[in-house]
Amino acid sequence: MPGLIIRRRNSMKNTINRLTALTGLTRAESVNAGWLVFGTLFRLSVAAAMDIAVARYLEPEGFGQLRFAIAVMLLFGSLSGFGLGGLAVRDLVQNPERRDQILGTVIGLRFFIAVLSVPFAVVTAYALRPGDQDVIVMTAILSTMGTLAIMDSVDFLIQAELKSNYTVIARTVSLAVTSTVKIVLIVIDAPLWTFGVAYGVEFLMTAVTYFVAYVKLGYSPFRLRFHADQAKYMLLLIWPLFFAGVANTINLRADQVMLGAIKGTEEVGYFAAASRLTIIWLFVPDAIALSAFPALVRARESGGEMYRARLQLLYSVLCWMGMGVAVVTTLSASLVVGLLYGPEFEETRDLLIVQIWASPFIFMGTLFNRWLTVEGRFGITTFRHAVGAAVNISLNLLLIPKYGGMGASVAGIISFASASYFASFFQEPTREAGMMMTRALLRGPLDIFEALRRGPPRL
Repeated sequence: MPGLIIRRRNSMKNTINRLTALTGLTRAESVNAGWLVFGTLFRLSVAAAMDIAVARYLEPEGFGQLRFAIAVMLLFGSLSGFGLGGLAVRDLVQNPERRDQILGTVIGLRFFIAVLSVPFAVVTAYALRPGDQDVIVMTAILSTMGTLAIMDSVDFLIQAELKSNYTVIARTVSLAVTSTVKIVLIVIDAPLWTFGVAYGVEFLMTAVTYFVAYVKLGYSPFRLRFHADQAKYMLLLIWPLFFAGVANTINLRADQVMLGAIKGTEEVGYFAAASRLTIIWLFVPDAIALSAFPALVRARESGGEMYRARLQLLYSVLCWMGMGVAVVTTLSASLVVGLLYGPEFEETRDLLIVQIWASPFIFMGTLFNRWLTVEGRFGITTFRHAVGAAVNISLNLLLIPKYGGMGASVAGIISFASASYFASFFQEPTREAGMMMTRALLRGPLDIFEALRRGPPRL
């Protein structure tokens, strides 16, 4: 029996090693991916547990008000990071000697945009929920404290140096503090608006922990400098990605905002509870695509055939990981929602079963986005997200008045599929990626099996 266990363990280890070789990751990149997967899984699990505890305490109406305020804040607050991340990582890898200039300029640009977003978020919350004092106050608190999120720009340097253990530690400490605050608020029977402060504390702790991480890396924050020429260069390159980010945020956040404005915040509560159980799985494609990025760059430089082979394998792996998540979640939705949220959130079950089937398209879309960055096709990124946003808003306007959260869930699946898959066929440069995703959908498991049997392609 012990011998059988050892053989199975070695077989699994060999399979993982072969998949790593097939995707072209170095040992350092594999370790980096491991840190990202572990850290993100742990963080998302704890955050999900806290969200579930808060949801049970506030019940659907109160939880919906909180999530509505967060959605409005993110609709504008997320603008500060669009396009700068990938460009900053690339420039830090290529020009490490200009670290202080690059990072200082990124932080400066993000701070300027973040401050501008605050009044827009508050005015929007007031316009959509004029009589809801709690929503307006929480939006103001979250938007103001959200400006501190610019300090996670340090993560761009951490990515460039493949030291994701610092990211894991920084975010884990931040999560521990904010989780403690939420638990205390539940125990003392705190009012709704204080949970807006609790979520805002997360931004504060993120700023503090990343500041400490930067110092621990051996760098001085006092040497960071904003350079006007660097800012102009970055803005010139990222403007297509900025508009792509705006469109993507609309695609991700508009449903909860529109749902709250049209059907009320209780409906948002049910919808957000289902979304929380869906997004917990997104660490998988994010970690794989992020860590595979350097390997894709090398493969592109080495030869077209190997580059395409690795892309196809990654699309197949991600697609069928998403399929697996969707099947397991569909079969267990009733049990999971009942155990985690309780009978008050019974409507969440059906919403979860629908929402989770966006997973294959979201998983492949993460890689598609990275591929567009490797190819430098930023304008196409803007186009595909614009398609998703247009489909999302149109379908939400059509479906939410009659079907509420279920209509928003269906609109979400179609919009993600439109942005991640169907949009790739509209333009010549991305049709090959569309065909790869089609192949992944139709015969992904066969391709994975054949790739494991053949072994990694030679450089």
